[in-house]
Amino acid sequence: MSVFRVKLKEYASLRHLAGLLLGAVGGYAYWYFYGCTEGCTITGSPLNSTLYFAFMGYMAVGLFPVKKETDKEERKE
Repeated sequence: MSVFRVKLKEYASLRHLAGLLLGAVGGYAYWYFYGCTEGCTITGSPLNSTLYFAFMGYMAVGLFPVKKETDKEERKE
């Protein structure tokens, strides 16, 4: 497998994509229900709010580490 595919698989896992999608949906919902119309940088437009919360969702997923298969095998031995 090429180095690019390994790095892509490492960084763009399904859980990161799910965090990105949930963050984007949450950001749009936040703008729709609570966003302001004047003077707000992030929640003033749906694009800014969606992109900001999508980024936050992506980053929040990284707070929870994934247990790897090798860790489970080492505990058994």
